[in-house]
Parts: sequence; C-alpha cells; structure tokens
Amino acid sequence: MTKANRRRLLLFLGVVAAFMLVLVLTGGQPVHAAGLVDDQSGGSNEYSKYPLSHYQLDYFVDTSWDWLPWNWGDGIGKSVSYGLYAITNFLWTLSVYLSNAAGYLIQQAYSLDFIKDTSDAIGKNMQLLAGVSKDGFTTDGSIRDCS
Repeated sequence: MTKANRRRLLLFLGVVAAFMLVLVLTGGQPVHAAGLVDDQSGGSNEYSKYPLSHYQLDYFVDTSWDWLPWNWGDGIGKSVSYGLYAITNFLWTLSVYLSNAAGYLIQQAYSLDFIKDTSDAIGKNMQLLAGVSKDGFTTDGSIRDCS
C-alpha cells in the first residue's frame, strides 16, 4: 500500500469516525432549526427581537459650546461630519434591509416542498390508474379511498 493510499484511507476513516462521533453525541435525533428571519419583531431569533428600524448607527455631536465666537468655525466641520454620517447610515440601513430580504428568500427556499407534493400526486395518480387501494386490487380500476 502506497503512502498516498494510506493517507486517503486514514482521511476516510477520520471522516467516518467524526460522523459517528457526532451521531452518537446527538443521540441520532434530527435537529430542527428556527427560521432565518421572523416575519415580525419579538420572534425566536436574536435578530428578530426588535423591528428593523432599531438597527441604525448612533451619532452624537457635542454642540454645547458652539455659541462661543472661537467655536463658530467648528460648525462647518460638524456639518460635514453629520453629512458623512447620514451617507454611512443610509448604506447601513440598505445593508440591513438587503440582509433581511436575503434571509427571507433563503427561508422561503427551504420551506418549499414541491418535490414531496409532486411525488405524492404522482403516487396517488399511479394508484388510481393501476386500480390499487388499501384493500387490494379493484376490478374496475377505480379507487374509493386513495389515502
């Protein structure tokens, strides 16, 4: 056995051992996660405790001494600073709403179960066409109860 094959075998056994360890530690129970984004505030997720309007940047300008003549020039700098803050806060708010929309779309994508619905419909139609019910085969090909 070459060194490369031995490494591959050890890597494979390590992955299998890690999988078995996780399986044993979780007790084989399936894990159910909450949705990514709750539709309203106060949900089960940390992110959804508050409405989206609460997620904004804080900004404070000390204007308590602006009335003094030697501080009049600072007002222009504070106005520029506030303008930069407004642009940054707009970009932050846009990011929050885009993140919320992306989380909502991912949640909706995971909640779609059209494969199960389609397979159930195909199975029901196959039973109907074959004339099979829970009581066995029917002679006329019709089913009284498909469930």
